[in-house]
Amino acid sequence: MSETPPPDRRQMLKDAAIRLACEVGYERTTIKEIARHSGVTVGVIYHYFENKEKLFHEAINDHLKFSYFQEFIPSVMDLPLEEGLIKIASMMIDVLRKRSQIVTVISSEAFRNEKIRHIFGDLMTQFRQSLCRYFEAKMAAGEMVRVDPNLIVSMFFGHFFLSFMHKERCQIANLPEIDENFIRISVETMLSGWRQEERK
Repeated sequence: MSETPPPDRRQMLKDAAIRLACEVGYERTTIKEIARHSGVTVGVIYHYFENKEKLFHEAINDHLKFSYFQEFIPSVMDLPLEEGLIKIASMMIDVLRKRSQIVTVISSEAFRNEKIRHIFGDLMTQFRQSLCRYFEAKMAAGEMVRVDPNLIVSMFFGHFFLSFMHKERCQIANLPEIDENFIRISVETMLSGWRQEERK
């Protein structure tokens, strides 16, 4: 009879850290509390993570799928520009929906907590760089006008992130549903100004 494999302790600790942060905030989520909720000693946590910041850096990266995005974006590089952007935007919205609580907590914590701001900022920088490389490649291929890719990333990410937060988290009335049609029309509208043939 085969033995049941032991649980992934590293993942268990990251899940506990995120769960506690959602409940009581980052500052009150101490290593001691994470250990208590995980049923391990403090020493076990320090076996896997150098400190609380390192634990949260990895946990946030996992839960918001930043690493996955860095792998996903190159996979749509060869698709037509509009199709690729729709897939990227759809993936972003899907992750935001599935991780809406942690997105809300981390976003608000980043305003008042320097350590969370640094962790979130570092991960966002990596994500933005992946998107920048995508847009730079499309510009080099002549599919887009030559502009600062950071500006394009801000417009693209900012539009979908804020649209999601306003409609589904803040529940502001009379806003359009964030569905396939919304994503398609948004991308088409952006591309009306970004496509190479639009420039005279």
